[in-house]
Amino acid sequence: MRIGSLQQKVEICGLLAIAAMVLVIPAGAAAGEGERRGEIGIQVGVRWADNDIVPDDSNSLGLVLGIGGAYALNTKWALIGDLTASTHDSILFCEGTDSCSALTPEADYKVLRAGIERRFKPGPKNGRWVLSLTTGMVDVEWNGFQVHHGLLSLGFGRRMATRAGIIRWDIRLEPTFAERFDPDLSEVVEGAHLFSAAVMVGWSWGIGARLPSP
Repeated sequence: MRIGSLQQKVEICGLLAIAAMVLVIPAGAAAGEGERRGEIGIQVGVRWADNDIVPDDSNSLGLVLGIGGAYALNTKWALIGDLTASTHDSILFCEGTDSCSALTPEADYKVLRAGIERRFKPGPKNGRWVLSLTTGMVDVEWNGFQVHHGLLSLGFGRRMATRAGIIRWDIRLEPTFAERFDPDLSEVVEGAHLFSAAVMVGWSWGIGARLPSP
């Protein structure tokens, strides 16, 4: 039930994002106006989780839905942050010494991150390559049991300002560091390091004062 619900939300948001891109990309940039300093929007995509989260015989991909925002310090640098969530098949974990069973068939994987983004010189149709470095937290939940890990995220992608909003895509590599186990669980995730990668597409609306044209 939970997987189906997530898929429906992602499919709806994905269709809206694709429709928006088709409608606004031909319009190109709002020439000479400059972008808004702030932005807030939605994100959809796919996340790959390693085998510390997903069983070896299962599909490691999970659909992702998220919200995000940014505040431009100037035309080259911006503060960014987002919250994304995906659902994956759950790994097994052992209880006692003789049995090993899955608590639930699903694991909820949430990523909260914040950091800085470098925006490079605009190209055709005001498209700009971007590079981001963020930190945050990964929360992995099995039916109420939670494991928290620190996160370091490196992102690379492209964004384009249009008259109607901002379209972007990015690829994220997200290794974790440190760990904190739920005290009620004897074993959930082995080792302190997880790894995930995500491909995201986003649509956001500009808010606030305008920046000078880059």
